Amino acid sequence: MITNAKLFEHELTKLIAEQIDRLKNNMAVNNYEEVGQFKYLMGQIAALSSLQDLIDEAKHRTDKH
Repeated sequence: MITNAKLFEHELTKLIAEQIDRLKNNMAVNNYEEVGQFKYLMGQIAALSSLQDLIDEAKHRTDKH
């Protein structure tokens, strides 16, 4: 049986991956006029990746209990 927490984790992980893919696609098109815009996009990708790492660490810690 899937708990609400597991379902939430699964859906959040999917949403993060989808958003990272969208941002990477935006980078590939490269419609940015300023370097700052490109760096902002890279920062968003890095932040989402870090969020996924935190979710994985939280899951690892809770699985120990």
